[in-house]
Amino acid sequence: MAGTDVIYEQVGRALREIRTGAGLTQQQLAERAGLSVSFVSFLEAGRKKGSLETYHRLAHALGIPLARLFSGSAPAGWAARSKATGSEGLTAAEHRVLWRLLKRSRRGAPRRP
Repeated sequence: MAGTDVIYEQVGRALREIRTGAGLTQQQLAERAGLSVSFVSFLEAGRKKGSLETYHRLAHALGIPLARLFSGSAPAGWAARSKATGSEGLTAAEHRVLWRLLKRSRRGAPRRP
């Protein structure tokens, strides 16, 4: 369980860095994502664990790919594929949901040159 706590702390730090880099307050992000300010604060501090849907809403509100919140959160030794996709630390069921969300979000995205 401690390993997953570290991952949520790292995701929380990434969320805070991305939010502040975008020049948003917790309140602005919470409003955009349809969440409470206190919940966003708890997520950033790693004291609460959000669902994939919650992280998807936050990523959408920040205008970033969902996987970006999870990049850099893998403990040493995790599979290279997970590390490359930013999906490390997820259960098999969460991994499947993440892939479905990513596929769905890529369908409407313009192709890279």
